[in-house]
Amino acid sequence: MASFRGVRFLVAADSMTVGRRIVRHEYPQRDLPYAEDMGRATREVQLTGFVVGEDCFAQRNLLLDACETSGPGTLIHPTLGQMMCSCESCEVTESSDAGRVVTFTLTFVESGDASWPLEITDVEDVVEVYADSLSASCASDFEAAFRFADETGEVVERAIDSATAQITDTQETLDLYLSADTLGDVVDALDAMSASITDLLETPEDLAESWQTVLGQIEDLAACNALTQMFADAAATSEAVATAGMTQTQAAVAENQAALDRLVWLSAIAQSAKLASQQSWTVFDDAQSMADQLAEWLDAARLNATHGTYQSIEDLRAGIVTGILEQSARLPRLVDHTPAETTSTLEIAQLLYQDSDRAEEIGERNRIAHPGFVTGGQAIKVLNV
Repeated sequence: MASFRGVRFLVAADSMTVGRRIVRHEYPQRDLPYAEDMGRATREVQLTGFVVGEDCFAQRNLLLDACETSGPGTLIHPTLGQMMCSCESCEVTESSDAGRVVTFTLTFVESGDASWPLEITDVEDVVEVYADSLSASCASDFEAAFRFADETGEVVERAIDSATAQITDTQETLDLYLSADTLGDVVDALDAMSASITDLLETPEDLAESWQTVLGQIEDLAACNALTQMFADAAATSEAVATAGMTQTQAAVAENQAALDRLVWLSAIAQSAKLASQQSWTVFDDAQSMADQLAEWLDAARLNATHGTYQSIEDLRAGIVTGILEQSARLPRLVDHTPAETTSTLEIAQLLYQDSDRAEEIGERNRIAHPGFVTGGQAIKVLNV
């Protein structure tokens, strides 16, 4: 029995080619050549395997998909154990005389990490510089756009209500993610903002600084991402309001709302980017998902950006997205594994990794309710190493 990328098949015969990489130097008038040893040759594994049963064609398709998937995968060899290999070729033989049997001739080559020199960028420092630049730019935009005075007092009243509601919504969202210990300082800062909101609104630069200070105290990436998404939704709503046909007061209220929503949204993006760059990613797919989310927010933020803020957004996008993906490129990746029949996380861990201790990892990643019951025929996500 063997498996590749978690797809099992029976083995009838196996062989392996090993040796050294030798360059022969032959010279005139010299009978013996000089053999230059260039290191161990790539190991090549050949397996003659087969699948059998009523579902042999379904098993065949799973193995073909595994062989055609890009990048190296885990080969469980019947005698050599676990190896990281790439499938170089897979010859499939089907015969009406053989009945419900499909035969394979597979050739695998061992795969190692890239070892050539790489230019490494300190992503955390680069992102912090670009994130601070975005924070400064959006604060300047807010100061220029916000107006806190009118003859009727309606603009003032609505601005106070909006800012207070924003603070309340922020605290309620953070309550869902942070414990009482980590929430304390942030709540104190929000309470201080709420108590002095009128004074802060009269000096927009102070309000921007207060918001960015509060967001800078959030150290949990999930909590910050939740806030960023909440602010993104609010900004999308307020920026979509058309002021044409409104009275001067109504237009001022709408423009203030949009300016305030955009300030906290861009400031939250900057903090999410900082936290993402500080994260110790262990799986490429998680890093890619975060990079894609940041890219989505930044792309949306570009639409109504001023020139200075647009450039800050572009710099941050290049720094965080490229940085996260480049630094995470060689991390393990998630692949699909479909058990042929109902089984347990323990058996899957033993089959894929020869390590039963990884059963818990499989259960947690796939949110499996009971580790002894993994439904057959349904794909789950597992690491390729």
